[in-house]
Amino acid sequence: VHNQQEHLVMLLANASRDRDGLDLLHGKLLANYRKWAQHQSVVPQCSSDRDVLSNKTTDMALTMLIWGEAANLRHVPECLCYLFHKMRGELWKSGVLGNRPPGWFLSSVIAPLYRVMRHEMNKRTSQ
Repeated sequence: VHNQQEHLVMLLANASRDRDGLDLLHGKLLANYRKWAQHQSVVPQCSSDRDVLSNKTTDMALTMLIWGEAANLRHVPECLCYLFHKMRGELWKSGVLGNRPPGWFLSSVIAPLYRVMRHEMNKRTSQ
């Protein structure tokens, strides 16, 4: 988490040099997610271009945290988009994700995705 926090702070510092830099950074970090949402015919859960900066910063922080914790799922971008969609939706509803025990994300989110992916790969190889 600390590495992703530092990375986001550096990105924000560099982006804040331009008048529209933070908006551009938000757009770059969430461009793939917006394309995914459009392809899935779902309403994007991220902040719009005209939203307040604190909501955009929340989107960017969540994106970096998911990226940092997702390990090999980084190679499956649609999984990252799905994770962002579900977790941002939960944030919009509750305002916070609540206190989760250490390892919650790995055991409750990532491990089930790996199991589904392994099951699908095993189905393909057994055909």
